[in-house]
Amino acid sequence: MKRPHPAIPPGRILAAAAVLAAACGLLFAFEHRVSAGTWLDAHRWKKDTPGGELLLFLTAVFDGAALAWIVLAVYAAGGSGRTAARALLALVLAGLLGYLLKEGILRARPNRADLDSFPSGHTAGTMAVMASLAGRRLRLWVPLMLVVALAAFTRIGLGKHFPSDVVGGAALGLLSVVLAGWIPFPEGVRIRRTHVLLVLLLALPLFARGGDRWRDFFLGAAPGAWLVAAALGARSRLRTAEEGE
Repeated sequence: MKRPHPAIPPGRILAAAAVLAAACGLLFAFEHRVSAGTWLDAHRWKKDTPGGELLLFLTAVFDGAALAWIVLAVYAAGGSGRTAARALLALVLAGLLGYLLKEGILRARPNRADLDSFPSGHTAGTMAVMASLAGRRLRLWVPLMLVVALAAFTRIGLGKHFPSDVVGGAALGLLSVVLAGWIPFPEGVRIRRTHVLLVLLLALPLFARGGDRWRDFFLGAAPGAWLVAAALGARSRLRTAEEGE
């Protein structure tokens, strides 16, 4: 019987979030002083270049809907149901809190196109999911935090966010993980894959933001990826059961 991993220690997560929040404040002041938006907009990766296309593709991977499908695929392949549920809950909280901050702060993006730069929603969602999946498994933190750093880089590289936006988004993602951990789950309730799928489908409208071709690709291909992962996970569990006999 597989033993569940212990919950993430909230004190350490909150301490890391506080450090990131402090760094965000320092970066925010520095960016304002040196007019960083003009430089970032001038040096962004153009969308019609190979580098820009790659960053757009990665941006779609780190979008909320794609992250939710990734969580479901990990669970279907044999991951913990409670971990998947916590990750989805943290992702939803990061999206809601990020939206409230964007509407309250109204910071212009580097290209001055919109007033929703702070915080970076992609970075917040990616951090919420990756930190939830890592848990206490220290060997996973370094590679998964590199994934978060990649998500942050795509947003800066495309000129969509300031560095303080992505650092603030990372802090928000960690805070969302802690908040999700404080919400109690009933004891003795087994979280089935159908339950997680239902939560995902209910949360999907929150993440869907319209017609981007990469996002459309992921929303279309992800259910198939989930079915493949579920089949592989079932095959692996069956093989393990046969070996146990």
